[in-house]
Amino acid sequence: MTSGRGNDVAGELGANIGELVRRELRVAAREVRAKGEQGGLGVVLLGAAGVSALYAGGFALRGLVLTLEKALPEWLATLCVAGTLSVGAGVAGMFGLRRLHGALPLLPEQASAEASEAVQAAVRDGDNPAKYT
Repeated sequence: MTSGRGNDVAGELGANIGELVRRELRVAAREVRAKGEQGGLGVVLLGAAGVSALYAGGFALRGLVLTLEKALPEWLATLCVAGTLSVGAGVAGMFGLRRLHGALPLLPEQASAEASEAVQAAVRDGDNPAKYT
């Protein structure tokens, strides 16, 4: 008598849980994809900072010496240009690290929290699958 009704309820519960799991997996995939894109931009910015730092060294020596050696001693002119370019590389690096740090960890935090809340709500509302076994 009650086993037929229990089987119906258990089957319905299984279908609902399956749909909930599929929905949460889609949310998790979107969240991980968004974090990956943010992290990718951070890596690109860090790469740009590295390339800028390399070019800063070369161009600083040449450009600064040629421009400022008329007003300053050669060594002081070189230090001024190198310092300015290094500050630019540092700023780009800081922004890159901030973006990269914001993307970590690559875990679907929102989807995990929603799934946990949904399971807790199902158990709280009496849809505990253990009672049907």
